[in-house]
Amino acid sequence: MSTNDWTQEYSGGNTSGQSLRAIAGTTWSDLYVVGHGSDVAGHESDGVVLHRENGSFTPIKYFSSYYFSSAWMVSGNLVVGASAYSIFPLYRYDGTSWTGMAGKHYLNSIGASSRDNLMVVGDGGFIMRYNGTNWTPSVVEGATTEYFGSVYVSDTWALAASTDKIFRYDGSAWSRITIPGGSDFSDLWGTGDLAFAVGNDVILSSSDSGQSWQQDIIPNASPMLSGIWGAGTKEPFLAAGHLWDGSRYHATLLSRQPDGSWTAMNSPGVDYMLLGDIWGNAHDNVYVVGETSSVLGQNETEILH
Repeated sequence: MSTNDWTQEYSGGNTSGQSLRAIAGTTWSDLYVVGHGSDVAGHESDGVVLHRENGSFTPIKYFSSYYFSSAWMVSGNLVVGASAYSIFPLYRYDGTSWTGMAGKHYLNSIGASSRDNLMVVGDGGFIMRYNGTNWTPSVVEGATTEYFGSVYVSDTWALAASTDKIFRYDGSAWSRITIPGGSDFSDLWGTGDLAFAVGNDVILSSSDSGQSWQQDIIPNASPMLSGIWGAGTKEPFLAAGHLWDGSRYHATLLSRQPDGSWTAMNSPGVDYMLLGDIWGNAHDNVYVVGETSSVLGQNETEILH
């Protein structure tokens, strides 16, 4: 995958002024993006859900006073979470109707391996697990003050990342895992026995289901990474985020090499672009979402393909 493979598929339009935070889908034609910002009536704090329809992204739902920060597709249903202390900060969309699923917590991330194995994490050491019918707390001993910003869920194990720690669930209990460093962890991703964590100027990788970790070599540019994704165990792995050069932000996209190091790919767009989440369904069909923040403080939606 080369620099020229990236194109700016969407910028501004009806969603100008909105910040996009997460992307989820099953195929390129069934893709959802969530975030927050101004709706058609100019309400700046409203959550928004965009759907890719007929080759373009269209807002399909606004939620008053919500800050959507996470999204996940599971068993054909979209699950979105809001970073807001609300009665229903988690919603499920089956393609027709929206249903509130859990309440009164700040939710930061969603992960699932199936409709019967879904987890959400949030502030104050909050982790809840859904078995397809009921929600139950998943307690992490000694972590009641942790800010869990990301979760990854497999069939038999799971990972949760806080500001500077990673915890592993073995199917019955959580335990803190020793890591070689890192901070501001923002995303976890895995496939098979592989697992990755990204944060501020760091990418950690694990080849034994998150039990032990190493620090990967990344370009010496101090990127703030916010998303990671891969097409499979031997396919390209990509990470997205942004750089600060002392005067402005620039988007950054990294690609993992066969030796385990990461190289930078310049992305299209303009200065002040901040990338957030990344998703794909093949090595040659990947999307990243974010925003372009101008010196005037106005945001413009960005979706790269």
